[in-house]
This record gives sequence, structure tokens and C-alpha cells, in this order.
Amino acid sequence: MALEFDANRRLFRVTLEGNVDIAQCLEILAALLAHPNFEPGIPAIWNAMDADLSQLSFQDFQQMRAYQARHSRERGRARIALVAAGDLSFGMGRMVAQIADLPHLEINVFRDVAAAEKWALAPRTLPEFKK
Repeated sequence: MALEFDANRRLFRVTLEGNVDIAQCLEILAALLAHPNFEPGIPAIWNAMDADLSQLSFQDFQQMRAYQARHSRERGRARIALVAAGDLSFGMGRMVAQIADLPHLEINVFRDVAAAEKWALAPRTLPEFKK
């Protein structure tokens, strides 16, 4: 696992490789908040193209959600893009997005890094309020 800050794009890149477990995910979340370039609201791309997420359980996803909820003020409103290669990882990413359901985070899943980056860096717009 690796965490890098792309200063030109102003985003974090997380690279996941091999078998991924909850301890590694929580370590990356903590490292992101402790990173010297961290500022609230900076988006992150989690690249799981070369990772096996099958060891992560529903309880693991709940732990990640709880961590994000505890650190919502530090994290600020931000986008997180997960890039997944196979159907299993993509489906698990969709599950993460649904479980997270936190008002300060927008989470989306992609099959390629370019699309993830485009979405993560796009200006955020609020949906129109319909009366």
C-alpha cells in the first residue's frame, strides 16, 4: 500500500496491492490525515486495480465508516474515488459507497483511473431544490 500526494492535481493517491485487510485500510486513513500536505476537502483516489479486497467483511466496512465519521471535521467535505478492476472488487466498492452514507463524503467507484480522477477533481454542485 502506498499514499502519495499529487501537488499539481491537489489530490491524494492511494495504491492498494495484494491481499488488503482492515488494518491496512485504517493505517492509510490515518496516514492521509497526518500527511503534511493534508487539507480538509482534498479528494483521494484509491486504486485497487492490483488488489484483492475479498478478505474485507461487512464489519470491516463498518469500521472504516466509523473511522471516517469520527474524523469528519478533520476530513472536511471530500470526494473519494475507488478504482476496481474485477467485478468482485467493483461490487465491493459499490457496497462501500452505500455503507458509508456520510454527509461529508462523496464516494464513487470506477473501472479506470482517468474517469476516477476526472470525477474526483470536478467542481461539486448541489442539486437543485424542488419545491
